[in-house]
Formats: sequence, C-alpha cells, structure tokens
Amino acid sequence: MLKKIFKKGLFFGLLVVAASIAADTYKGPETAIQKERQEDTSGGGLIGKSSLSISTGDLEMSFGGRTKVETYQAKNVVMLNSHIPDRLNYFKQTLDFTTNVGFGKQKFGYKAIEFYTDIRAKAVWGDSGAYFSTLDEDVKLDGTGVVVGNHKHKSLRPYLGVREAWLQFTLNSLFPSKDAKLHNIKLGFFPFTLGRGIVLGDIYGVSKDFLGISTGYNSDQFSPGINLHGELIKDKLTYDLYFAILEENTDTLGKTFNFVKSNTIGRLQTPWRGFGKDNQLYAARMQWNAFESDKYGSLDIEPYWLYNEGSDRWIEFDGDSKSELGSAGLGCEYSYGDFEFGAEGAFNYGREIVFALDRNVLILGRDSSGNVVTKYSKVLGSQGGSSVQVSTANKTAVDANAATVNSKFNDTSSDVLVALNNTEISPGLWNSSDRYRPYYRNKYAGWMFVTDLAYKFKKADLKLAGAYGFASGDKNPHLPRNASTEHNKTYHGFIGLQEGYSGPRVPSVLVLDSRKLKRPLSVSAESREAEDDATFTDMHYIGTGLKWFPLNHDEKKFYLWTNVLGFIKAHRSHKYDSVALHYDHDRYASNFLGIEWNVRVKYEMLKNLFLFGDGAIFFPGTYYKDMKGLPLSGDLYNKLNDANKTDIDPLNYRISNDTAYFLNAGLDYKF
Repeated sequence: MLKKIFKKGLFFGLLVVAASIAADTYKGPETAIQKERQEDTSGGGLIGKSSLSISTGDLEMSFGGRTKVETYQAKNVVMLNSHIPDRLNYFKQTLDFTTNVGFGKQKFGYKAIEFYTDIRAKAVWGDSGAYFSTLDEDVKLDGTGVVVGNHKHKSLRPYLGVREAWLQFTLNSLFPSKDAKLHNIKLGFFPFTLGRGIVLGDIYGVSKDFLGISTGYNSDQFSPGINLHGELIKDKLTYDLYFAILEENTDTLGKTFNFVKSNTIGRLQTPWRGFGKDNQLYAARMQWNAFESDKYGSLDIEPYWLYNEGSDRWIEFDGDSKSELGSAGLGCEYSYGDFEFGAEGAFNYGREIVFALDRNVLILGRDSSGNVVTKYSKVLGSQGGSSVQVSTANKTAVDANAATVNSKFNDTSSDVLVALNNTEISPGLWNSSDRYRPYYRNKYAGWMFVTDLAYKFKKADLKLAGAYGFASGDKNPHLPRNASTEHNKTYHGFIGLQEGYSGPRVPSVLVLDSRKLKRPLSVSAESREAEDDATFTDMHYIGTGLKWFPLNHDEKKFYLWTNVLGFIKAHRSHKYDSVALHYDHDRYASNFLGIEWNVRVKYEMLKNLFLFGDGAIFFPGTYYKDMKGLPLSGDLYNKLNDANKTDIDPLNYRISNDTAYFLNAGLDYKF
C-alpha cells in the first residue's frame, strides 16, 4: 500500500514539475553532498580547481582524482581481549580517477546534460584482492543437498571498479519557459542520503544480519538509483524524489526458478522464489532555507520519508522473511555568527514478516562406529535425543510427515506448528523442540535523536563543541528459538539503512567510525549466545570536542582536533556469569559501555597534499566487565578442536574488557 501511494505521488510530482520547469540562466542549488564532495572530505568527488579542464562550445570536460596511502595499527579493537591475537597492522592504498562531462552551458546558461564517473582502484598492500572477492556460496554434496561449508573466490589483483557513475539531464531544456527554477533527473550510481545519513546513508550493502533487511552486497560503490530533484521556491525550497534497487532477484531464470522456498511451509510443491522478489527503496525529502539574515542567522530544515520493501530476506534460510521498513524524520541546522547548532530525529515503522518454516535439513555426522553418515538436523531418535541417521524407513516417515504439514497448514497455522514440535512422528522418531517455526510478525518501532552545537573563538583559533545522541535498542527478536520469541511482537531497536554515522561536530573514531568493536545485542536469560551490532543503535552517547586551527585561521589548512565521548547502552541485558558460563537470571549487566578519547590531525603540506592522522583509545566500561566471556555468534572458543580445549579458559577466547587502541595515518593527494 505504501509503495502504491509513493508511486502515485511520484507520478503526480512529475506532472507538477513538468508544468513548472523552465530554461533560464539560474545555476541551481548545490546539495549538501555536492558541497561536501567539492570540499573533498571523502570519495573521489567532483573535480576541484586543480583538475584538467577542456571546453569547446557547449561541451565541457574535466578530469581529476586523488590518491591516498594510509596505514592502520590497532590492538584489541574487535574483542577487547589481549589473550588472542586481536591486532591489526596493514597499509592500504586508494586511487580515484574522475571524469565530468557537461553540455549546454552556453546555450542554456546551465548544464543541460551532465555525466560523471569515479573509477576506483583499492588494495591492501600484500593482499591486493582483499576488496575484490565473490560472495559466499554454499557447498553441497552432489545429489544430497547437504551443505558442507561455503566458499568464495578472491583475485590477486587490486580492486578496480566503478564507485560512482551517473547521467543527469535538466528537464528545463526540454520545455520553453521563463521560470528560473531548475528540475533535474539523475540516473546511475550516486550517493544519496537523508539528513545526516542516519536513517539513510550511502554505504551500499551495510546491513543487520540478525534482521531480514540485509542486502547481499557490501561493495565500495554507491547504490544504483533515480533521483528527480529541483527547486520549488527559488533559493528557498528544494525537493528530492528518490528510487533505488538495492537487490535484484528477477533478472535471470536461475533467480526466479530455484529451490530457496523448499523449507517454507506450504511451498513444498512450489519451492521457487518467483517473480518480483526484489529489494527496493523509495525516499523523499524537502530542504527549506527558512531564513538567512545578519540579524537572525540562518536556519535550514529538512523533513524526509523513506520506505524499503525487501522481499525474500534471510534470517535462517534464504527467502524465509520479508521486510517492510518505513522511516520518517526531521533535521535542522542553525548558525548565527560563530555559533552553530544542529539536531535530527526520526522513527521507524512497518514490520518484518517471518514465514513459517520447517528447519529440518540433511547434515553430515558420525554413527556409533565413527563412520561419516547423513543425518537429519531436526529429527531425533528419542524425545530430546540425538539426530538420527537417514535410512529408507525413516526417510519415508519423515517425508510423509513433512508432506502432511505442508499440505494441511499454511502460513497462518502458528499454534498448530508449535504443537508439532516435540511430537513423535513414527515409532522411534521425534521432532526436535524447534523443528517447526511458526509464522509471526515483528513490528518496527525504533527511534533516534541526535543534537550538537559548537562555538568558534576566532581570536584563539579554537572551536568548542558538544554533542548528544540516542538510538533505541532491543534484543534479537529471533533468539532464542522458542515460544518466547516466535510470536507477534514489537522490535524497539532503531534501524538505519546503509548508515555510517560517526558525528559531524564531535566525531567518534573507533566506536562509530571504525566499527570493528563487537557490541553484543541484549540477551534474555535463556539465550545461549549473542549476536552483535556495530551500527548506530541501542546507545546513548555524550561528548565534547576542541578543535585548534592556528594557520591563517583556516581549518582546511591545519587542525588538531581532540574529542571525548561516553557511550551508554540503551536497552538492558542480563549479566553473563563468567564462572558458571551462563546468564544470570536475576541480575542485569551495567549499561555503561565505555569512554573513547580520540585525536585527529590534518595538515596541507603542499597544495592539495594532506598529511592526516586519527588516533583513538577506548576504555571499556562496566558493561564489558559484566559481559566478559559471553559467547558470540561464530564463537572462537567453539571453533577449537576438542583436543585443543584441554586446560584452556574459554574467557581467553571471548569478549573481554581490555583497553583498545586504534591509529590511522597517511597521505592524501588530490589532483
């Protein structure tokens, strides 16, 4: 329904725009992203003054780019555990070549057509293929369907790909008019964010693995999309209507006709994915310059809206869920003289639909003689016993049971499916306690708020800033897998799409920017392990920063910037007993995550040649002390062979509370 409303609104918007577009000499407003890219804070960006430009008549071409060589040094930044080799040390190089082509400046007074590309080469020294590999794919035994692992391929050559490539044309050039407001359509790979990039950022492929809202990609490029944008009130009010395809599943027969639904209840005879199971994004925003004067300062306001429909998402199996995520928010920026203030708030709505599922699959195991055999994962030899070996007799019984369930029940038969767990399906064969997952829904109800302010003391070349941020949190809505979670409920954790927020006025280098640190999700007392989430969710933070820029009063020439931030968990979690190795049913862990102190420096040694460095120390709080020894998904201790576990303390392989250190430094040259 929301998607239909948006499509109708988009069509109506096109009609309105077509009626008001014009050809004139007005250049049009620059978006915040364009300004940021021209100032060159990230990415290849639009060409600066040092680029090579060629023009002949209405045709203009510019070439440029940048190269960055940097090193990373880190200790305890993942597990906060000095007993394991939790240390990183490597060099990385990034090279961007950019091209900008425009046509029509002389004829129309603006670029009627514009094309831009950023070709990026990226490599870790000594591991050139680190950023260039295929996705993980399951490895199955031929003819059995048994998954025995996964694999991916990595090239030995440096990563080379298209980071940004878009075509834009101005609708005004198609219709004769005297109106000075420009309206444009942009198509291709380009960055698009809402507000500060919290609700929607431009890091294509970033996802939440424990929710069914992920994409199958995490590449160094911008997401593909279409953006209709322009002015409604000259120099005052702009609009954007945005559409993106985050994942396409209908471009080949192999994607529409396959067996991803074979474990979904009711789909035994139609196990294929089918048509139209894509991941699509719709967004709209307005940017309003409410006022700008010497007397009252300047105020910019940005309301926005987002809807993401992700069909056939992954929680336990491919295609076992669907996500309908909406977000709405409002941001503002105010400045008066040397004072700056900004704030933004947003909330989630929508739902995650979790389909009814038969979790039983074939796995490899050993029989009593030690031979490798094929077993059922969710069919037991006795109630609460071990998995049974596949034989002709039990295969017939298990298949008959599955066929009965699939033919008799549909996605709404939740209560009946729960009752089928822990039942005897034939003499000597029992369903496990979690074989059948019922159909249920998780309602999205997260929210966030951030605010910061700064004041510049010009005579001292100093800028003092403060910041506060909040994002709601919750526990994993799918764990543990039993009746306590598998029912309709509300998920209160805030969800941002492609988000990479680290704070503009008081930035976090290690916790919110690097994002290597494991932050366990809240757990219930019956959970056996925890997932982790490094995104901007489930936290409060408060911080202050001081920036010093003594060279010609210019922050771009040189600055030394130091920030201190404290982080507090928003949703409480049961404490983990590191002696008994289980959760404490009666006690909750502290919510104090810790304190980060960071220092940032940047110096323009020669024109467009910058020396930069970011250093940070994280002092874990009492939360990590209370969760010390907690097993996370993919637990390192459990990966050890049984022979290696003799006289080994599990605490030495799991999340701990040692101090973390991080350093990133290098050279950055724009040309």
